[in-house]
Parts: sequence; C-alpha cells; structure tokens
Amino acid sequence: MAKVSPLWKWLTILFIIISIALLIALIVVASKGDKKKEEAAVCASGMDVSVTLSSASGPPHQGLFDDLSALEIKKVRDYMFQVKPLDLKPNQELKINSNRIAIIQLYPPSKDDALAYLDQKKAMKPERQAIVVVFRGASQPAVVEEYIVGPVDAPTKHTLRKVDGREYPINFNARPFSTQEGIVLHNVIFTDVGRKAHDLINESYDGYSYGDNCVEKCLFVQFAAPMGLTSKTRDNWFGFYRHDLPFYIHPLNFEFYVNHAGSDPSKWRVEKVLYNDQLFDSVEELMAAYRNASLIKTFIPALSDEEKKGQTH
Repeated sequence: MAKVSPLWKWLTILFIIISIALLIALIVVASKGDKKKEEAAVCASGMDVSVTLSSASGPPHQGLFDDLSALEIKKVRDYMFQVKPLDLKPNQELKINSNRIAIIQLYPPSKDDALAYLDQKKAMKPERQAIVVVFRGASQPAVVEEYIVGPVDAPTKHTLRKVDGREYPINFNARPFSTQEGIVLHNVIFTDVGRKAHDLINESYDGYSYGDNCVEKCLFVQFAAPMGLTSKTRDNWFGFYRHDLPFYIHPLNFEFYVNHAGSDPSKWRVEKVLYNDQLFDSVEELMAAYRNASLIKTFIPALSDEEKKGQTH
C-alpha cells in the first residue's frame, strides 16, 4: 500500500483547523446580526414602535461618546412620555399643532468632566445623558424646546436646555423640515395646486400630473432650502419634478412659493407661482391666463426609455 505523504497529513490538519475557525467566526457574525436587527426595531424618533428588547441596559463598557443604543433611546422616549406637562403625542397623528419628540440623541459630557475621567482616572465616569428636541406645536405661541435627560439607562430627571447667546424661546418656524410637515403640505397645499393647475400641467409636461389619483406619469414636489430667511419666518419655493434620475438635472419650470409659518396648516398659503418665467400671485391667476390664452405656454417632453437608461450609467 502506498504511503501517504506527511505533507498531505499536515495540509489536512491545517484545513480542518481553518474550517473550525471559519465556522466559529460565522456563528459570531450571525449572532451580532440578530442583535442589530433587534435594535433596529426601535425608531430613532421613538413614537409608537412595538419592540422586544433584552433587559440589559446596553453594552457594559460604553465609551463616553458612544451613540445611544436602541434600548437607551426607548427608555428616554418612555420617560418623556410620562412628563405630563409636555403632553407629548405620537408622530403617527401627523398633526403640526401637537407636541411631539423630534430628535433623541447623545448629549456629550463637558470637556472638563471628560478629561478628568480619561486623564486623571480619579473622577467618576460622567453620567450618560440624552438631548431631546421637542416640537411644541400645541403651545401658544408654538415653540421648539431642548431637554437634557438622564441617566439614559434609567431616566429620572430632565432639564430645559438653554445656551448663552441664543434667543429664547426658540421660534417654532426655526425647526428643521420633517416628514410629518411634508405630508401635511402634500394634503393641504400640493394636491390643491396639482388639482387646480391639472390641465396646464398635463399639457405642458407630456401627460404628467400631481395628486393622489395619479397612477402613472406622476410628479413629485421638491423644496429649496432654507425654510425661511430668518428663524421667525417659514416660506420658500417648491417645484414639480419627474421621477427621472437624477431628477435635479431635469427640472420643470413650474414652482410655487408657500408660506407655511406657524402650527396652523389652515393658514398656510401659496403666495406666488412661477411658470415658464412668468410670475403670478396665485394659482387662480395663472389658470385665468391659461384659459384666456394670454399665457406663454411651454412643453417639456418626457424622457425616452433610451434617455432614461443613459442617465443611470
């Protein structure tokens, strides 16, 4: 019988060792993936997400500047909902004139506290805290407030944050744009513009339209920042676009200037309409010009399939 080469014996042993190591690594990666999926179930804005999390308070050795874990965010959210004077409502209500949590994120420790802990190793580890931004649309006047909440593993206190040099209270119009506001604008302003100017839009843009009843050849609305020229105003231009990528190199010449200041959407209004370099004070004025044939119309054809294909490469 032929003898097996010693080299093959060692190669076989090496192969077995590598296979075992890869199997262990695969098990570790899979377990971490399951944990991340579990944590991802918590929405960052933290309103009405149903989650099942472990009872652990988070990683046992979190760094001073580590982001909040999903569980910490949930605990901060739940604590804030128990603060009755704030009267916080779930985001799902989609009301601008309600109080809701906009952001929950880590509030880093002060430089002195961090250095005392990191360099001297004598001071206590700074308490992990969160900063919670609240849109108080139900207040009169509506305002934006920031709260420092801690400790994040079991919140017991919150304080209103104020920064030297900033004007208080923070005007409600200074808040960042949100998905919630976009949906309300769609319901209150955009669909109204699309409905009133439907015939002109359909004729000018090769059969496209805007509205809830649109099935194909549908436009969408994009805004231009900033939301206002000052922190006390909230008015800016919105425009119609096709779903052609990249959409920003295929603009349509139909824009409208919307005043959406304050927390009462019934007072929001279109103040200007710009169509094909012609400015109007309202959609009604634009459509009157369209019907009496004084409007200089435009026609922008839809992209062909070949043109669309070329844009994606």
